[in-house]
Amino acid sequence: MKAAATVVTTALGMRASMPSAERFRDACKRGDLPGVARNFTAAYAEQQDANGNLIMNTVCQAGHLRVAQYLCEKGMPADMEDEQGLRPIHFACLGGKLDVARWLHEQRCRLDCPSSNGGQPIHTACHKGHLDVAMWLQEQGVELDAATHNGLRPIHLACQGGHLQMAQWLHVEGATLDVSNDAGWQPIHFASVKGQVDVIRWLHSQGIRLDTPNTEGKLPRDLALSSSSAKLVTWIDAQLPALKMDSHLAGPSSQRDGTPMPARGPQSPTTPKRDSAQSPATPKRDSSQRDGTQRLTPSQVALSEAHSLPAPVALEHHKMAATLKVLEAELRHERGQREALEAELKHMQQVAEAALAREMRLRETAEEALKKTQWQSEEMGVVNKGVVSKRGEKGYT
Repeated sequence: MKAAATVVTTALGMRASMPSAERFRDACKRGDLPGVARNFTAAYAEQQDANGNLIMNTVCQAGHLRVAQYLCEKGMPADMEDEQGLRPIHFACLGGKLDVARWLHEQRCRLDCPSSNGGQPIHTACHKGHLDVAMWLQEQGVELDAATHNGLRPIHLACQGGHLQMAQWLHVEGATLDVSNDAGWQPIHFASVKGQVDVIRWLHSQGIRLDTPNTEGKLPRDLALSSSSAKLVTWIDAQLPALKMDSHLAGPSSQRDGTPMPARGPQSPTTPKRDSAQSPATPKRDSSQRDGTQRLTPSQVALSEAHSLPAPVALEHHKMAATLKVLEAELRHERGQREALEAELKHMQQVAEAALAREMRLRETAEEALKKTQWQSEEMGVVNKGVVSKRGEKGYT
C-alpha cells in the first residue's frame, strides 16, 4: 500500500511539475476532463504533439468523447485538419471509436473527407479491422470501393492488416479480390508482403491464383520471402505443383531447396509428400464439410478457420457481431448523454441545496438576532420600569 501510494504521489508530483501546455496534453491523452478544463487555452488546443498530431485528433482516436465535446464547446473545430489533411473523423475510425465517429457526424463532419493522399475514414477503419465502424460508414452512404490517389482500396488495406473478417465482408458487399492499385499490387500481394497466411488461404479458396505477379514481376511467394514468412512460403509451396513452381521461379530445384524452408528441405518435391504434409490440417476441414456447414453454429464458425467455410456462413456471424457492436456504441453514446444530464442535474441540485442551506443559516441568524434584540429590549424595559418606580417612591416621600 505504501509503495502504491508512493507511485501515485510521484506521478501526481511529476504532472504538477509539468508546464501548463504539457499538463494540458497529458490530461487530453488520459481523458481527464477536469485536468483539461483547468489547463485549457486556445493556443494549447491548436498545438501539435511530438508526433505532429493535433490534440483533437489524439482525443478522438483514444475515444475520449467528453473531452472532445468540451474542446468543441471551447471553439475547437470538429473537422480541423492537420498538415497531412487528416481530421478527427479519420482518427476516430482508426481507433475504432464508433461513438466518437457518430458524434462527429452529428457535428456535420464529412464521412468521405480525403486526406492529402486521398485516404478516407473507410480506409483507416479497414486498415485496423474495425468491422462495426466500416458497417456504420456504409450505412451512412460511404463507398466501400473508394480509392486513394495511388489506387489503394479498403480491400487492399484489410488484407494487408490480416483482417480476414473485414476482407470477407468487403467481398460480400461487392469488393473485387483481384483489383490492382496504381503499382499493380492486388490484395494477395499486400497480404503476402505481411505474411498473412489466413488471408492468403482464403483468397486462394476464392479463386485467386498464387502465381499472380505484380508489375515488378514478383509473385506472392517472393513477397513472402522478403517478409521472412517461412510459414507462408511453405504453405504456398505445398499448393503449387512442382513443375509450375519451377517455371515461375525460373531456377533449378536446388535453388528452391536452398530457400529458408525447414519444413520442406528434407522432403522430396513430389506431389504425394506435399499432400501428406498437408494431411494434419486437411482432414479436419474435409470432415466438417462432409458433415455439412449448416450444422455449424455462429460461435463455431467464429472459432473455426474462416477460409475453410463458405463466405456467407462465416460472414453471417461476423455481421451479427458487428451489428451488436453498433448497438453497443449507440447505447454507450446514449448512456454518456444520460450521465452528462444526470451530472448536470446533480450539480444543479447541489447548488440549490447549498443556496437553501445558506438561506436557512441566514434565517436562523436573523431569528437569533431578533430574539437577542427582544431579550435586550425586555431587559431594558424591566430596568426602566424599576428606575421609574424608584423615582416615584422618592417623589411621594
